[in-house]
Amino acid sequence: MANPQPTKCKVAYHSSCHLRAAGVTKEPRAVLAALPGVEYVEMQDADRCAGGAGTYLVKDFDTSQRIVERKRRAVEQSGAEVVATSCPACMIQLRTGLQGTAEVKHVAQLLQEAYEAADRL
Repeated sequence: MANPQPTKCKVAYHSSCHLRAAGVTKEPRAVLAALPGVEYVEMQDADRCAGGAGTYLVKDFDTSQRIVERKRRAVEQSGAEVVATSCPACMIQLRTGLQGTAEVKHVAQLLQEAYEAADRL
């Protein structure tokens, strides 16, 4: 496998509740920061829920929307072009809440993109 190559983007990390509860907080950030071309930026409230939380989005839609709006503002303030997370449910909530202001990707997607770029060289 080739060395990862630049993806050229500013990336913030949204810490999913499940990984955070498992004590995994630094590792995803370290992976992102190590990717060539990625400018990793910390985001305010990165460790706060995005408002999806299982069925919470359905059970309490209004509160869910207020929570994701707070997250949207944090993403905007960070200047991130991409928000990475490790949770598919968070990805859905963030994509809906960010309304295209930033891309939402799984950490593994960014890693894959970097390796694919290296393979093209």
